[in-house]
This record gives sequence, structure tokens and C-alpha cells, in this order.
Amino acid sequence: MGKILILKDNYNSFEKYYLNKLGSVGTNVVAQHYYKSDSPLRKVFTHYGVPLERIWYGDWMKKISDYDLIIVFDSLHTSKMLKYICSNTDKRVIFWHWNPVLSEKDKKIVDETNGICEHWTFNQADVKRYGMKYNNQFFFFQDEHEFSDSNSVFFVGKEKGRYKMLIDVAEELKKIGYEADFHIVVNNIDDYQRKEYLRQDYLDYEDVLKNILNSKAVLEIVQEGQLGITARALEATFLGKKLLTSNINIVNYDFYCRDNIFLLGYDDMSCLRDFMNRPFVPLKREIIYPYSAQGWINNFYV
Repeated sequence: MGKILILKDNYNSFEKYYLNKLGSVGTNVVAQHYYKSDSPLRKVFTHYGVPLERIWYGDWMKKISDYDLIIVFDSLHTSKMLKYICSNTDKRVIFWHWNPVLSEKDKKIVDETNGICEHWTFNQADVKRYGMKYNNQFFFFQDEHEFSDSNSVFFVGKEKGRYKMLIDVAEELKKIGYEADFHIVVNNIDDYQRKEYLRQDYLDYEDVLKNILNSKAVLEIVQEGQLGITARALEATFLGKKLLTSNINIVNYDFYCRDNIFLLGYDDMSCLRDFMNRPFVPLKREIIYPYSAQGWINNFYV
């Protein structure tokens, strides 16, 4: 397999958690932040692709020829870093899209780097649309933890047009005696009629994980056109929590289990109480291994 370099951003607690965990995957894996500084001047250079952007690249650029595989996460604002890497190594370079390709910026990077590096995505819709290769999202095997007997269902995320559906699910949960522990992030709380689930600040990612551990189930409502599994679905799976999801495509994954996953918009809502009251069915390690960080890296070699 050789030496592997993983480059990604660290702009929030979620990104930092993944960056730190990826650095512990194996002795042959090095995970680093793209840049050596978080200064406002650096952000101007890298956001707008100012000439000589590379002066802000991290120490990895001095040892780029040491690596047999370089995986670059998709938080870049321009194609400059990918072009720099590809011009300084003849080894494999993968641009990992762990978000759907939606913005014009993202589409431009794909257009400008097709043919010089590999493009891999978790989203089957982008596999078809852009001819990318497929790999699943991933999470991390966890230390032993206590299971909570909580009756709460946890959601956290931007509103993204999901407000009405989230309120409807909250009402259904109340009917069957469960609490909606929702943290819906919005720009302006006053724009919404019901405010009890609205927040303007993100939870720290360590707090997100604590809330998941202290919940009965996790709720996710995926973006329109997104077919691949999300990090939220894998958090629930690895942490032993039930999942309520609008992603019907999840039935095609080998970790799908009717006792663990309820399909919003497909499963009968009158069965929600029975689903929530059934115990979580633990999954064998070999089933979820491909969705671990170690498995995710191995999938690039299949």
C-alpha cells in the first residue's frame, strides 16, 4: 500500500476531529492541514487563487515525493493545489468529494482537474453525472461506551429547506412519547414561526457525539439529489444508535437493518412507535469495516 498523505481542512471542530482521527489510522498514513497558517491574508490567497498561493502550503509540500498516494479533501476553493501536487509527483492523486458537487466553484474544480487526478465521491449521482469513481463515506471505530436508555431523537444541521419536515417529524415523535432533541441552525430565528428547535450557533463536534451517545436515535434528512450515505448515518451505526432517515437508497447498503433504520417517506409512520421500542441490533465488525477510516482507505485500492 505504501505511504499515504491525506490533506484536508480544519476550519471547524468537525473537520479537526476527522483530521486528528485520520492521523491515527496507521503508521503509513500522514494527515495534515492544507496550509501552514490560518491568517486572514492566507485565506485571501487560497480563497481567490491569488498567484503564488503555494507559499501558504504546509510542510507536506517539501516531502511530496515520499508518498505513494495523496488524498485531497474537497474543501478547496480553486484547482491550484491539485495542479501543484500533480505537477510535482507521478504517484496517485485522489480528489475526494465527501460533499455533493453543487456549486459552480466545485464544478469548475472538477472541469479543470479532470485528467490530471482521480475524482472519487460518496454520491452515486455524481458518479453518473461526472464519471467519478465511488467510495463510501466513513467514520471511526469507537472505544467502548455505555448505552443510554434515553427517549430522545437527535438532529443537528443547517435548515436547508428542511424546516417543515423536521417539525412534522418532531410532532410524530411527541405523539409516541419521544423527545425531539433538534438543533436546526438558521441565520435568523425571527424568520420562523416555531423557534424551539432553532439555533444560530453550531454545536462543537465533540458535543454532537455526546448528544448522539445520549440519544435513542439519530435523525437525518438528506439533500435533494443525494444518494450516498452520510457521516450522520455512519455515526449512528458505529455508535449503536437507531437511525431515522429520508435516504431511501440506504436499503442498498449491507449494514441496512429494519430494526435499526426507519425510512421516512417509505416506512409506515404508524409503525414508528414499534420501531423505536425495539432494541438496536449490533452489527458484526466485518460488516461495518468498509465504512471505517481503515476500510475507506482500502477501498481506494480495490
